[in-house]
Amino acid sequence: MLLKKAKYKKVKSWKNKCISNDVYGCDECKSTIKEFPKEYNKLEMTVFYNEKETERLQFCSWSCVLKYIPKLNSDNFVTLPYIYFNGKRGIKELIKSLKNK
Repeated sequence: MLLKKAKYKKVKSWKNKCISNDVYGCDECKSTIKEFPKEYNKLEMTVFYNEKETERLQFCSWSCVLKYIPKLNSDNFVTLPYIYFNGKRGIKELIKSLKNK
């Protein structure tokens, strides 16, 4: 047996809708890195500090990595990107960038 009918009131609900995705870029030249974080053979560097939080950096090319290294000021240590043998960020590109320095 129904004792009292339900009452309804129209209300606005606010939802956050994504209108554009995050855009990630190179920490040196600020160019866009597509397919981040699923990118194949990415150049990532991790900078560890004693007094600050660990910093994770991404780069678009070996030349950007080599430009960024002299700017580092860490009180602990740094992991350098992996060296790949194939692709646009491979060993040939690293050697070419080192020769140009």
